[in-house]
Amino acid sequence: MFIKLSRIVSVPVILAALIALAAPAAAETAGYEVTPCQENEKGRISTPLWVFVGDKDPAGLNVRSGPGTGYPVVKTIPTGRTAAVSITGSSGGWFHIDYVRICDEDKSFKSMELAGWVSGSLLQVRVIYEIDAPLFSEPRKDSTIVTKVPGGTLVTLSGCRCDSWCGWLEVRYEEFQGWIRPDHYREIVSLNFCDQ
Repeated sequence: MFIKLSRIVSVPVILAALIALAAPAAAETAGYEVTPCQENEKGRISTPLWVFVGDKDPAGLNVRSGPGTGYPVVKTIPTGRTAAVSITGSSGGWFHIDYVRICDEDKSFKSMELAGWVSGSLLQVRVIYEIDAPLFSEPRKDSTIVTKVPGGTLVTLSGCRCDSWCGWLEVRYEEFQGWIRPDHYREIVSLNFCDQ
């Protein structure tokens, strides 16, 4: 039966069908560039950059297969407890994550590997308490200061940069948008993560 069908269906028709089946998968990974958030001199991730999950939706935080709402949801992170994700890169206001930590009721936490994309508007970092942190117009210390963010304030994420100095984050504070230096926001550390 297969031999008879293979004689009827031409090779170009079979190839066209295979290309059509493969097209959706290719579209999901094409069309965007990823800016790394943390790199070392060899171009590899050196230290994880952990940020808070700021989403309050009781349905949870959607993790998608690509940077945008047009990509399918691959996992949902619960939002009822303190949670953080490790970000590796950004694209168009979305962040690629590779791990998630979720606090338990006893202030311990669980870590799990989870690769996907999350909207930066739902992620936050806290400005260090010691100073009012300057918000720069560009990810450079010699750029214009847009405003100052009060110490201890949570700000939402828009992008990241890793050029001569890794860890710069583009953030939104009230009506302002700009860049915050890596030494001006609190890094989430594992020992007291659930108390931060």
